Amino acid sequence: MFSLKKWTLCKVLAVILCLIIAGEAHYALSQQGQGSGQADPLETQFNTARTAYLAGDFEAAKTVLEKLIADLEGVEGRDTFKGTTYLLAGATYEQLKFRELAIKYDCKAKAILGAGKTIEGIDLKTLKYYDADCGGVIAGQVGVLEIQFNDARAAYFAGNFEVAKTLLEKLIADLGVIEGQDTFKGTTYLLAGATYEKLKFRELAIKYYCKAKAILGAGKTIEGLDLKKLKYYTADCAAAIAGAVAAAPKGRSFFGSVFGILLSVAILGGVVWYLFFSKNAPFKKKATTTTTTFKSSCFSTTWHFTIHSEWSGSLGDVTLTPNQVPQPSENNGWEDQVTYTLASSGGGTLLSVSLILDITIGGGDNAKRHDIVTIDGVERLNQSNSFSQACSSPGTIKYDNVYSRSSLGSFTAKHKVELSSSVGSIATSMKVIQK
Repeated sequence: MFSLKKWTLCKVLAVILCLIIAGEAHYALSQQGQGSGQADPLETQFNTARTAYLAGDFEAAKTVLEKLIADLEGVEGRDTFKGTTYLLAGATYEQLKFRELAIKYDCKAKAILGAGKTIEGIDLKTLKYYDADCGGVIAGQVGVLEIQFNDARAAYFAGNFEVAKTLLEKLIADLGVIEGQDTFKGTTYLLAGATYEKLKFRELAIKYYCKAKAILGAGKTIEGLDLKKLKYYTADCAAAIAGAVAAAPKGRSFFGSVFGILLSVAILGGVVWYLFFSKNAPFKKKATTTTTTFKSSCFSTTWHFTIHSEWSGSLGDVTLTPNQVPQPSENNGWEDQVTYTLASSGGGTLLSVSLILDITIGGGDNAKRHDIVTIDGVERLNQSNSFSQACSSPGTIKYDNVYSRSSLGSFTAKHKVELSSSVGSIATSMKVIQK
């Protein structure tokens, strides 16, 4: 006999086990192959940015790349990696319509990698700024950066530390593609350290203080900045670096990771078998048969169409004929068949057309409806739902993208509604919103 308490307990245990297994498997996979080392954080940032770029999230890619370029500034060697990073940055800035930044990073990438060299996922033929003349592009950049520095310094001494932080983070990212100018970089890092200290970011403050001291030497400052009032400036840079390394998580052995994965799979398999396939599985579907007769005093069906369309180039307009076909009926199993014609006007090239189905339902005690839409002989919708709304206060069920196509012309839609209830009513509409 079915026990509600046992069934609920099984669900709770299943959720707990799945969470434990998912965490174990994720940790094992993340550590596999690392041995006793740690994943390269720069590579991780680059892969994150590239994934965001390929997914079309260019703002997210830009945010990660700006930090990555700032981190790369103090890294010796790794020229090829820097080149691919600049190439991805150039493509990202072009997608965001920052022409100057796109050309700047494209030129830096070509200087390292050579013209025509790319990475997976970036087609140079689609980048209109990639072939821009790099001669003179770098000229004048230092003057622009000095203006940024002066703005950041003014914000700092005015107490606007958040503004200073924003300006300095952009400045440090831009410094990554400037050769030389060590003294200027050192003063920028010093101001960044002081800004992060004011904002109580201890680790970042020490990091930039150490970078500044490595370039300028200890005790060197800028006008108006009193080092004696900066409590993190005297931090031991060697100890800070050692502490960061010691804090890094240790990897697990390969065999330990494999064993963890196999154990997780075995446990998960046992849970799935018990819940769905064993003799008394709580989640096993039970065969049931219900037969009822529909009776209604307010059942009607109307199909309304408008169009959602996407265009390349100028925005056009799509019309559908007929755009509304009322079909009142009180019969169970009602259906109709209508041929519709799509036409367009205006400029641009039509990329796609899609239909969204909105069902307005009402009436009945535990009533059930079964909606079926067949277009050009292909079933596009086959969905059952229950409802209990009254005729005077209908509810709504929405089916997105019932049908889509990339061309105009005609199509034949067959609409069918099957109903079952002791007392009930229904009103139906198909509606697609044009954007």
